[in-house]
Amino acid sequence: MESQTSPGNLKKEKKLDHKEVLGFCPQCFASTEGGSWGTGVIDDHCYNCGAGGAIRIPRWAVDSIRAQASWVGRRYYPGPEDSENAVELKNLRSLPTSFPGRTAEKDKEEQYRWWVTQALPGNKSISSSFKATSAEDAIEASRYSLPYVPEEDLNNGQ
Repeated sequence: MESQTSPGNLKKEKKLDHKEVLGFCPQCFASTEGGSWGTGVIDDHCYNCGAGGAIRIPRWAVDSIRAQASWVGRRYYPGPEDSENAVELKNLRSLPTSFPGRTAEKDKEEQYRWWVTQALPGNKSISSSFKATSAEDAIEASRYSLPYVPEEDLNNGQ
């Protein structure tokens, strides 16, 4: 039986260099390693969002800012907890077989674009567009993007 600590079982992990300094954009949280939309900071200019005046800070500070940030950092640079929550949300949204208050309307200009609207409590709604060949396919395409609202919530106006 092979030992748990044998070289074949050890994971190769990159040791974090706490002295490493990266260029960092305080506007969009991109770094010299890249940004949410692609290229990051190069020569103190952010090619991710176009902002000038990037700063140089240690890697641990970049990771800390992104982890503690409001929606910008957490949306584009999710931490482990955010990724776990996203998987759970996707799993939960895969369960319903019908979507009360959800309708699809064909776009007048684009042949395969449908606008799917989800009614929300309080006479509100949210909508998004999806590529589909039918209203049913468009509603199915919206499964993971639009919130699920139980019928009783729509009827009670909560």
